[in-house]
Amino acid sequence: MLPKKALTAGVREQVIALQVLVESEESDEKVLRRFLRQWDREVRDRKRAYKRYWGEEYWLFENILQNVLQGFDTPWLRDLVYAYGDQRKREARMYQNFVRLHERGLLSEGNYFAQFGAIHTELEPAINWGYPTLAQRLSQQKSSPVQAKVVTISKFFRSAPLLYEKFKEGDAFTSYLRKLDQRELASIVLIDLQKLSDHFPNISRNYRYLLLLDATLE
Repeated sequence: MLPKKALTAGVREQVIALQVLVESEESDEKVLRRFLRQWDREVRDRKRAYKRYWGEEYWLFENILQNVLQGFDTPWLRDLVYAYGDQRKREARMYQNFVRLHERGLLSEGNYFAQFGAIHTELEPAINWGYPTLAQRLSQQKSSPVQAKVVTISKFFRSAPLLYEKFKEGDAFTSYLRKLDQRELASIVLIDLQKLSDHFPNISRNYRYLLLLDATLE
């Protein structure tokens, strides 16, 4: 993503150092993390120089740098163990990224499809995580460019356990899916959860559809 122009003073050393580091076979995550944190401090100190070099793309460079640094601070295992801490910041960062891209006109008008782990897609976070997920932020926050336009689909393979214990009607819903699984012969079954809202109100508020896939599609 380097601009196609000569490196300017105040930027040259760090950019060349990054190129050497990326091409080196001896570099590892700790070395890269240390380098990027040092670079982040330098960017703050020499912001004008970096803005001159990257020009209109400076915001993208800065955004990517911050995303990578946050990724180092919130590895996936820590997200699972300490979900109420770092994961909250991760959801906020993902939402901010979408909003920034939309504000700058980099997302064309139309429908978007995105696939995420279940942790990012729940619309009623109080049921599980206790803080706004990416899907809830996009769907409900006033600052969201797609407010009230988000549809969530919960996807499961038939051979995998269906974990809905967190819902009050979890056992009944799991039993319903097993009976459905026995009746349906199709490889893919799409269930409109809104039609089941009287029986499973909490689950139907959290997801719009349930996609049940045959094990042969794994």
